[in-house]
Amino acid sequence: MLRTWDIFDTLIARRCIFPKEIFRIVEQTSNVGNFAQTRIAAEQNVLARGKNCTLDLIYEELQRITNAPKDFCDALKKLECDVEVDQSIPITENIRQVKAGDVLISDMYLPEEIIRRMLVKAGLIAPVEIYISSGGKFSGRVWRQLAAQKLNVFHSGDNEYSDLINPRNAKLDAMLDVRARLNFAEQFILQHDAAFAAYLREIRLRNPFAEEIKRLYWEYFTLNIGILILIVRHLDALQKNRGFEYLGFCGRDAHYLRLLYEKFKRDCDETPVPNDYLFYSRSVLKNSREDMEKYFRAKIKNRKALLLDMFGTGSNLHKFRGGASTIRC
Repeated sequence: MLRTWDIFDTLIARRCIFPKEIFRIVEQTSNVGNFAQTRIAAEQNVLARGKNCTLDLIYEELQRITNAPKDFCDALKKLECDVEVDQSIPITENIRQVKAGDVLISDMYLPEEIIRRMLVKAGLIAPVEIYISSGGKFSGRVWRQLAAQKLNVFHSGDNEYSDLINPRNAKLDAMLDVRARLNFAEQFILQHDAAFAAYLREIRLRNPFAEEIKRLYWEYFTLNIGILILIVRHLDALQKNRGFEYLGFCGRDAHYLRLLYEKFKRDCDETPVPNDYLFYSRSVLKNSREDMEKYFRAKIKNRKALLLDMFGTGSNLHKFRGGASTIRC
């Protein structure tokens, strides 16, 4: 049996989720205004002429539209390729199934050399053939060619029309693989924080574990570490917007949140706001309220403070602070 694979969103995905985000990143990196829109228009013009859509032809058209120097367009083309490689992430479960002799098939404008760099970066080590076409899967041409060779083919891909319907119409076996699509949680988070949704998706797609602990892995990062990171991002924005001068992470559950906050700020090359882990419990609050108030005041030192409580509903701390600003998670 000949095993064939789609490449994009089947074996590898883009960290930025959406393909056109690559052009936005190039525009941002190069500081070339309106690049993304012009790049999209150039590709559409090439496709409209019915030509094989390659990256070289796209940039020839981009040069014609902009009248920019060739070496300038060549530099942008190289940058786009570098961004594609940098943004490529593995869909680990599928990458591990690729065997020597398998054939990778893609309707894509990128040259084979760049696609191989992306696959190697994603961890593909098996020697494989790569067939790049301009619409060969979508038109059904590649499937008819394989069927004419009387090969026993099994194909996997993410596009219902190009990777499932068309090969089946050619009497070839095919399976739809949609794991690269955003799941429910990622779709919800995408509405509020696209970067964080992309982060969670990447963690899921990189999952190195077998089926029996796959969900446990996802829940650990998404519902535990992932949510804490989301809180830290919100906390950092809140501190900057409202000018808090001190952060108090209340015991006992905010201990790891404080550690994540400190690391987040270091990763951003920023200095954390002065902060402490505050020993705090409902029992002490109930029996030694005055002592706890002295303890909190000694830590805060008359600074504009934000206290974070992850213990229960946070209502006890809210009452203790007399309704002052708190995050209750």
